[in-house]
Amino acid sequence: MSSAKYLLLLTVIICIGACSGSNDIVPSGSGTVEAVEITVSAKNAGTVLKRDVSEGDFVKKNDVMLTIETDKLEIQAESAKAALDEIGWNEKLTKAEIELAAERISQAEITLADVKRRFDRIERMTAENAATRDQHDSASTELKLAESRLTSAIKSRDNLDIRLKSFEASRKRIESELALIGLQIEDATVLSPLNAAVVEEYIDPGEIVAPGTPLFKLADISIMRLMVYLGESDLGKIKVGDTVQVAVDSHPGERFPGTITWISPKAEFTPKNVQTRESRVDLVYAVRISIDNPDGVFKIGMPADAFIEGL
Repeated sequence: MSSAKYLLLLTVIICIGACSGSNDIVPSGSGTVEAVEITVSAKNAGTVLKRDVSEGDFVKKNDVMLTIETDKLEIQAESAKAALDEIGWNEKLTKAEIELAAERISQAEITLADVKRRFDRIERMTAENAATRDQHDSASTELKLAESRLTSAIKSRDNLDIRLKSFEASRKRIESELALIGLQIEDATVLSPLNAAVVEEYIDPGEIVAPGTPLFKLADISIMRLMVYLGESDLGKIKVGDTVQVAVDSHPGERFPGTITWISPKAEFTPKNVQTRESRVDLVYAVRISIDNPDGVFKIGMPADAFIEGL
C-alpha cells in the first residue's frame, strides 16, 4: 500500500472514530431557558405619580416599584375619622340619657310601691265599708298611672340601649371601612413581591390606572426552567428528582446541575421548534428541568442542552 493510500485510509478511520465517539456527547434534549414570570397589577384606581424601576432593572422583595396618588382615599379616611368622632359623642350623650332613664325607673319603682301600699289599704277599708267607692276608684287609677310610668321609663331605657348598640355597630362598620381605606393607601405604593428582573413595564407617570391594570412583568431568575421533549422509550429511564447536566454556548466546556421537576402525563406531537434525538419520534413527552441560577449564568431565551444519564 502506498503512503498516500495509507494516509487516506488513516484519515477515514479517524473520522469514523470521531463520528462514533461524538454520540457520547449528543444531548438528551434541547430547549430554551425560561423563567417564572408574573404580572404585577394595580390594586387601586388613580393617577401614577412615580415609577421607580424600568425594564432591565433588578428588584428585591418589597422594593418600591411605582406610586399611585391617594388624595381621594385620604379624604375618605378623614371623613371616616370624623364619623367615628361623631359616634363617640353620640355614645356619650346616650350613656348619659341611660343614666337618667335608670334614675326615672328607680323613682317610678318607689312611687309605684308607695301607691300600691295606699291602694291595698283603701281596698281593705272598702271591704270593711270604711272607705267610699270613689276613694277606691281614685286609688286604683293612681296605681295604674304609677305602673304606666314605670313601664314607660323601662321602655325608654330599653330604646336607649338599642340606640347605643346601633352606635356600636356603626362604629365597627366605619372602623372596618377605615381599615380597608388604610390598606388601599398602602397598596397605592406598589412593592415587588419577590427578588426578580423587570422584564416589561406597561405604565408611565401621569397615566390613570384602574384596579387590575398591568403595571410590570417580573421574572424570577433565581431558578430557571428548561423544557425538553423525550420519546416514550426514554420515560422509563427518568423520574422526577433526577439530576441532569445542562450546557449553554456562553460557557463552553461547562455543565451545570439541574433537576427534573415535572414530566408530562400525556404525549404531544413534537413542537416545530424542537429537535429530538430521533427524527422518527412523532409523539413526545415534555420534561421540565429546574436550574439554580445564583450567578445569573442563565438568561431568558438562551438555548441550552440537557444531558440525562442513561439517555
